Amino acid sequence: MESREFLKELAPAAVAGGGKILSCLTAYEVPDHDRFIFVTDGGINICPTLEEKIAILENSIAFLYSVGLMMPKAAVLSVNEKVSPRMPVTVEAKQIADMFRLGRLTGAQVEGPMALDVALSKEAARHKGIKSPVASNADLILVPNIEVGNIIDQTIIHFAGGKGLRWSWAQKSRWFWPPEGKNRLTGCVHWHWPVIPRREGKAARPVISGAEQPALSAAWQSTRNFNDHA
Repeated sequence: MESREFLKELAPAAVAGGGKILSCLTAYEVPDHDRFIFVTDGGINICPTLEEKIAILENSIAFLYSVGLMMPKAAVLSVNEKVSPRMPVTVEAKQIADMFRLGRLTGAQVEGPMALDVALSKEAARHKGIKSPVASNADLILVPNIEVGNIIDQTIIHFAGGKGLRWSWAQKSRWFWPPEGKNRLTGCVHWHWPVIPRREGKAARPVISGAEQPALSAAWQSTRNFNDHA
């Protein structure tokens, strides 16, 4: 069964179960990168509105907490860090970041707009003179639309020798910190993404920190458990 057919059946069930929006989150392991990179949403929501982007981000934050990654650093992706009315994506990215900065939304350190190189590279952040807890340290990337998410996905898999694991799910109610009983997840489904073997001669070494290992180990184990019972 193709993904779109499977998700067509899953989405109504997830929303009926109390989820606000069904979204896709992918964890990438990239050679020579010191941690996993999470990207959302490159698989379900085509061109999300501001409200939908917030819900997608909350879905991802809730998932990362559920696997032990607390207060993740999230970058709201754009082409650069300048806010311009001519680029609505930058305006929305700033609005989302401000909501977290002012405490209207909680659970993560969020910055935006932020370019991908600044989100992941110390050299890029230093070159642009950007000082932020998220710059070069992003755990989570919120993309503006499905095209950007898919291009990142294909680039990591086919050109960077990476591999990924994808989840699709919806969260009941709004995300609160500290976690409360009302925070529940529904419609969770896991599947393996195509793996491109690492190049021969590359030194094999862990690409996640000790703090992240328990979280992602649990995530990979939950996927194996799901597949075993599928």
